[in-house]
Amino acid sequence: MNSTGWGPSTGLSLRGKTGTPAGRMESFDVTLVGRMVTVIRNGVTTIDHQEIPGITGGALDSNEAEPGPIYIQGDHTGG
Repeated sequence: MNSTGWGPSTGLSLRGKTGTPAGRMESFDVTLVGRMVTVIRNGVTTIDHQEIPGITGGALDSNEAEPGPIYIQGDHTGG
């Protein structure tokens, strides 16, 4: 797992730098249609139209086609 919350454990690969200095505000544009996701972080596309291979570990249930919340996990390194 990396600082974006996406990576090897989700089956998605990242492009570009993923680290951000502590205290810096970030922006995310996330497009999610079905299992296809694009993530633009601070104006840089880090995930481009990749398929999420299945239900993630944070899923509330297995009804992946139903509308539901999106959780954003913060940095837990204390930095």
